[in-house]
Amino acid sequence: MALPSDVDYSDKNVRVFTRGIRSTVQALEAAGVDTQDLKDVMRRVGEPVMRHIRPPVRSGRLLASLRLSPTKQAVRIRLGGARVPYAPRIEFGLRKFQQDGHHFLFSAVKAEQGPTIKRLEDELRALCKKHDLGEPELKVTGYVPNPKYKYR
Repeated sequence: MALPSDVDYSDKNVRVFTRGIRSTVQALEAAGVDTQDLKDVMRRVGEPVMRHIRPPVRSGRLLASLRLSPTKQAVRIRLGGARVPYAPRIEFGLRKFQQDGHHFLFSAVKAEQGPTIKRLEDELRALCKKHDLGEPELKVTGYVPNPKYKYR
């Protein structure tokens, strides 16, 4: 649902209630928050998770291929590429040869879930304070795993 365009969101008396990251980002952009600020928030939220990831190391290429990709609504941790085509096999395993995956990426995300949610709330509050949007009542409820992945 789009936000109404006839409301002055910079007015301190206006309250916006949102549900979900997409509508929260839309409300913040309508209030004058820059897209780069939102990307910086997502980067700061994802960096501790990146530091928590411990892949198995043989040559170091897999570890070097880890990268953070923040957008204004999410942060993604990517690994692998042309020089590391075996990255998915190490993470997920290979059923054809009955190889179990190491699940180092998903275990790091799961281990850092609580602190990451708290960090996101704190960062969004700081962003609102930086842009003089008052003290918002934020409640980030959690992370929903992607249903298309089969976790073993």
